Amino acid sequence: MNGNAMDNNSAEKNKNLCKGCSLCCEYVCVEIDKPETKNDYDQIIWMLLHKDVWVYFDDKNEWYVQFNTQCEVLTNDKLCGIYHNRPRICRKHSQDSCERYGEGTIYKKIFRKKEDFIQWLKEKKVNYNFKGFEH
Repeated sequence: MNGNAMDNNSAEKNKNLCKGCSLCCEYVCVEIDKPETKNDYDQIIWMLLHKDVWVYFDDKNEWYVQFNTQCEVLTNDKLCGIYHNRPRICRKHSQDSCERYGEGTIYKKIFRKKEDFIQWLKEKKVNYNFKGFEH
């Protein structure tokens, strides 16, 4: 098989790769430092008190805060309204890191509310409260 045929097959295979899916356009994640102090734990609890904000760590023990908010240029058909001028981070998003086609989950542990995080801290026997203050 020549290189052009392989490229054409790949292009055809990927033509509708994202059709009907907008998972990667439904949130923003920002890496945060691994919490190690009472102040760090308190900040994560504060984050989790906000609507549609989650915190998680992955298999590499890297921590992230996730804001569940849809991209403003996503169309009703779940297509990018600025596809040809989309940001570089969108262009670089690959099938390997895609929630739809990737293997497994991106989360090793996810906290969707403060109670999830506090339960995890208690299980790990972490002293997370400031003296005289109870979450």
